[in-house]
Amino acid sequence: MMQGVAKLFRATFVAFGVAAGVSLLLLYLVRTDWGRGLGTALVLLSGLSFAIDAFAERRTEPYIEALKALAEQHSPTTSNE
Repeated sequence: MMQGVAKLFRATFVAFGVAAGVSLLLLYLVRTDWGRGLGTALVLLSGLSFAIDAFAERRTEPYIEALKALAEQHSPTTSNE
């Protein structure tokens, strides 16, 4: 399950990049107050999302390794009697 989550990080980076691009377009192309407000909000949210996602991605690999080690500790061993 965690391996699937780890694979989704690439897609979320692309999605946040697209959101940042759209927000920059809104900031520079739409000259109304709502356009600038929405663009500013999207820039802030996509930047925050990038930061949170980067932190989560860094912690994914050690977490997966810890889960594997825990599973190996508690796996039933077969003994030849």
